Amino acid sequence: MRETLDPVATAKIEEFMLAPEESHTIVIVKNTQQAAYVSDRAAFLQGTIVEYGERRQVLEDPSQKRTQKYITGRLG
Repeated sequence: MRETLDPVATAKIEEFMLAPEESHTIVIVKNTQQAAYVSDRAAFLQGTIVEYGERRQVLEDPSQKRTQKYITGRLG
């Protein structure tokens, strides 16, 4: 199944990427261990932005049930 971001999530990502006052590097990974290694901030996307924030909060103590299920291997 192919999933795409909804227009609102796409706009948020584009706004973030185009922010002139800050320097950003965006890396998209499917491996949470790799995300924990390379990121300062993390996002869990599933057709839309489910959760976004500081890496430790998202990957170690997520507030959204879908993120928790993915991190623990109980979701796709």
